[in-house]
Amino acid sequence: MPHKPLRKDSILIVEDEARIASSISTALTGAGYDVTWVSDGRDGLRTALSGGFDLVVLDVMLPGMKGFDILRELRAAGSPLLVLVLTSRDGVEDRVRGLTDGADDYLTKPFYLEELMARIDALMRRIGRPAHEESGKLNEVKLRVGNVSLNRVRREVTVGGNKLELTTREFDLLVYLMRVPNAVRPRAKIINALWSYGSQSGDHVLDVYVGRLRNRLADAGAPGFIETVRGVGYRVIGTVLTEGDE
Repeated sequence: MPHKPLRKDSILIVEDEARIASSISTALTGAGYDVTWVSDGRDGLRTALSGGFDLVVLDVMLPGMKGFDILRELRAAGSPLLVLVLTSRDGVEDRVRGLTDGADDYLTKPFYLEELMARIDALMRRIGRPAHEESGKLNEVKLRVGNVSLNRVRREVTVGGNKLELTTREFDLLVYLMRVPNAVRPRAKIINALWSYGSQSGDHVLDVYVGRLRNRLADAGAPGFIETVRGVGYRVIGTVLTEGDE
């Protein structure tokens, strides 16, 4: 059964091939989403920045402005919009480039419509409700390790009291690591938890996101917050604090 959102989640399609856009739009509308289609890159960027959207399905090869340029502009403007990139480019370098520029997921053409819908549903669930908790792990709304604080309901992160802007997938990765502070999280488990539909080149994707998250945390005042345990995985390092602790 297709996912039926409790509210009209809004999705923007930026795709110049009418046949592909029509198929995606029909499937998303049937699943209960509110869909807008734009075929030009510059119009797509303006529409995405206008607000009111939860996710954009973004083609790479577009007239007016290329998809990777749109993606960089969105992230430079601080947009938290979920971005699923569609492209005929199947090389690892292109996939890593898209993820480095701020994409939340990546799907190559030709693709099965069922897989696209599954990936969109997986992304939308991450902004709609908290992930399933594992037994024995911290499940508080607010987490604090060292000078990094996280509010899972408001989806906000602060470092030393200053707000840190993260993409949806970066936020989910940080939550996953902070829920078990100072404990090693194996690479395979991280990939399975955050890319439940088998993101392509999972190891490369995880490395990209950990690197990006580390850089953002370091720039905000939390260098060394994420530690690599060679051959195993990653962990966050710091003193676990509760609300009211100094």
